[in-house]
Amino acid sequence: MPLGQAVVAQLPGACVRYTNGLTLLDSSRSNCNVSTCFPGIQWPFPSKSVRYPAHSGRWHCDVCAAVKKQTPIELSHYPLCAASYYTVSARLLNSRPCRLNTVQPEGRESHTWLWRALRLHHSSKSPDQFAAAVAMNSFPAELRTPPLPLIAFIGCPELHKDVGTYFNQTLRPPFFSVGLAEPNEQLLVRLFGTKKQQEPFSTPDGILKADWFQKQRQRRAAVAVAFVPRSDVEGDPSSWMRMLSGLRTLRSTSSHKGVQLLLVVVQDRAPTELPPDRVAGLCNNLSLDQRYLCLVSRRVVDASLSPEERRQYQDAELGPLGQLVTDAAAAYYAAAAERLRQKQLDLAAALGSSPPEVNAAIAFKLAVLAEFRQDWLAAVSSYQAAAAALQGVPLGRPTVSCQRHAEVTAVAEIVHFKAMMLLLHQQRYAEVVQQLRGHLATFGPTPDGLPLAAVAAHHGWLARQYQAAAEMVAMSRMDQATLQAHKDVSPCYLLMSAAQIAVTRKALADQLHHLRGYGPPPLDVSSVRKGRYLGQVEFKKVDGTAVGHSDMTDAQFALYLEAEERRINHNQQVLDLLLQAQTMHLKQTGQSAAPPIAAGTAVGRSVKAAADRLQARLTWLIAEQHVDTHNLTAARKLLLQTVYTYRRDGWDALLLQSLLLLRDVCQRLKLHQEALLHSLELACVADSLPSSANSNSQPAATLHELADHEQAIGLAAAALASMLTGP
Repeated sequence: MPLGQAVVAQLPGACVRYTNGLTLLDSSRSNCNVSTCFPGIQWPFPSKSVRYPAHSGRWHCDVCAAVKKQTPIELSHYPLCAASYYTVSARLLNSRPCRLNTVQPEGRESHTWLWRALRLHHSSKSPDQFAAAVAMNSFPAELRTPPLPLIAFIGCPELHKDVGTYFNQTLRPPFFSVGLAEPNEQLLVRLFGTKKQQEPFSTPDGILKADWFQKQRQRRAAVAVAFVPRSDVEGDPSSWMRMLSGLRTLRSTSSHKGVQLLLVVVQDRAPTELPPDRVAGLCNNLSLDQRYLCLVSRRVVDASLSPEERRQYQDAELGPLGQLVTDAAAAYYAAAAERLRQKQLDLAAALGSSPPEVNAAIAFKLAVLAEFRQDWLAAVSSYQAAAAALQGVPLGRPTVSCQRHAEVTAVAEIVHFKAMMLLLHQQRYAEVVQQLRGHLATFGPTPDGLPLAAVAAHHGWLARQYQAAAEMVAMSRMDQATLQAHKDVSPCYLLMSAAQIAVTRKALADQLHHLRGYGPPPLDVSSVRKGRYLGQVEFKKVDGTAVGHSDMTDAQFALYLEAEERRINHNQQVLDLLLQAQTMHLKQTGQSAAPPIAAGTAVGRSVKAAADRLQARLTWLIAEQHVDTHNLTAARKLLLQTVYTYRRDGWDALLLQSLLLLRDVCQRLKLHQEALLHSLELACVADSLPSSANSNSQPAATLHELADHEQAIGLAAAALASMLTGP
């Protein structure tokens, strides 16, 4: 094929490699800025927020704001913390002088993904080694962080901050705290809840209350610590009665949930014993064990003392109190778990068997309570029990209810996410693989009988499962040997699968739009709000000043899903997933190449060829999405890279497919001479393929495009002659 080889040498940009879908970059160029490497990020960054490529939302980024203001950044750290994926390019961190207060708190575990990323940045010689991670902002913050016990400080508000800081520095697990200046009954009811009336046993309206997890973290204190001045304890009868009245209110509002009350008597000087009659009066009136009565002096918060002296007083006086708080919190969550188990037994006795919805909800709650105690093994076991119970939840008879299916998959997503995070935290990688495969096999297939809108929404849910799993595995410490042994768990494979599912979802959404006749949305989504249970939605009803709600039918829910599909930029979602997969592949290729493999060996050549082929495939898919979004210039650049790789390595069948698309793009860009050159190469490549390849490997459309090889060669030859002779 001398003529074809001569034409190939003339192809523009044939030896140029491109690193992303938007900007032409030479492979030797190392000073590309953030906006070219990560499409969607505007440079310079906004003062408060960052636009990330894989998500349409915005959120605050304290790191970026601090970098611009050149202020210190305090990064809190908790075990397993994946909450604030402040993903910032290393070039941004290097671009401005800033100070990161990243000293890890003493005694805390080092499993935080954010810490790992920051350590990677500071230990890296090249800024390009710091890969910006994509935040899983589809999950609420309370699910992305481990739950920590909540303690309530009541009285003496000047002590709350210092005592809470000391507890966070010394207690394991650390605590969240909320403070009240005085025992106000209305606020205490909100903090500890009210005692529920016993109701007849029945199947609930949903599986899991939407706000249950957030309520346990933020509005259900496990321990109540009451600070009272010694002057009130030893004061006149009026002071004594006023103090007792507030403590009785506190005791009555917290005792029904099993919350332990700790009474701390605060005095100005060194602690001395209280009068025995006062101690007996406090214990009798409050039904309090004497060991829960503590003495603390104000020296623990005295700013005039040196830090060393103040720390000594804190260790001596707050240390025993902290131990009591830890034991009381553990007892509270253990008692709550026992009440749930008993509730399940009572329900099974009343109804003959416990409904699967109840079993799933109770297993999930037991897992969360185990997390509060940092019993990771029990938490994983309970999450897996919840997933097993969800498989038995009926989806409707005789036809599947799209609302019920959406609710079950929403709960299954949360259960799976928590189980995966804990398994990765414990480095139980074999169980991670099993958990992921089981989740996708159980809840991935689409049930028969769902309306088209529900099928499209389920594909979106399924794509999110693959994407979240890819991000979790990528940010974990899973070694390359495990990823090579289980290729279906590698981040690149998961992201490519998510992109393929997103493509299917886009086709379903287009079909929905076509069936609707491209008219307005079938339902006003502003009239819909989230329901009381996770995964449910309902209509908002406004009657004067009162706001109520009403349930949806399955037909209305399908219309709501169809309206939601119209609001989604499907092309951008597919493109973002493919760009993530490409970035992940480049990262994995660099890691797998870390062991010394001689480039000339058969193994080295095989590894490099496989990596190049996958990179070319990803590039072609990204180019195809650019064609769909009419970004033809970017598509042409990427296709030139793909064609170069396929041509260099002799993959003629794939080269044929890429050249067809590239020729079409050039024609639409009015690059007629280049399109003719590609036509000539198409003819040459098609002639070189075996007849079996033409009949079996190529799609019918490809064969139709190349039906007349002689015509393509004639057109290209005429173009060459015209170029040689000139005007």
